[in-house]
Amino acid sequence: MRSLQASKEKWIVTKGDCMEIPPRRTVVQSALCARQPFRTTVSLLNTPKELRQRHQGSTRSNLKVDQLGEFEKRRRDIEEKSALKWVVCDNRGRHDKMTYYRCSRALSRPHYNVTQRSRKATMYCSAFMQITEDNGKFLVTYYMEHVGHGKELALLTLDRESENIILASLKQRFCVNQIVKKIRAALRDGGEHCKFYCTTS
Repeated sequence: MRSLQASKEKWIVTKGDCMEIPPRRTVVQSALCARQPFRTTVSLLNTPKELRQRHQGSTRSNLKVDQLGEFEKRRRDIEEKSALKWVVCDNRGRHDKMTYYRCSRALSRPHYNVTQRSRKATMYCSAFMQITEDNGKFLVTYYMEHVGHGKELALLTLDRESENIILASLKQRFCVNQIVKKIRAALRDGGEHCKFYCTTS
């Protein structure tokens, strides 16, 4: 275990082994296990030595922040870079002071000891975040590496600048078709060849 304290920021980053399993969860929090899955749950459960070897060099991180807003800003930046969102999976911690997030592309019940008819271990995205409140401060445990899925165009998230432009257009009572035309015109005038995808809900 080693700790690194940032000079200009208020959080402390602790690197550790990602073998630790969150409370009440029988899941393997490891991108390595998802990338190289065991063929059966028997081999998964009975080979801790091989499991430990796979986790060498794979780490999870801890952040200690004074205000949750600091981490929310950091989380938003991470979402923009990874083009994925996080969803609340469990907030039934003691006195509602623990919130567990998972990748929006993860399975709803990612238990590794459930086999399918093919007898292969269930795969899922192992990225997670767990936020625990303690004495007015927040401890965030997270593993940010996404595996098992790609970045589908329909699921990409918008950056804040694009969101602000669209919100401003909606406030001016532009309809969706007018906004799309404005974006296409801006891209056309930019002089770069690119594809434009528009999804609405």
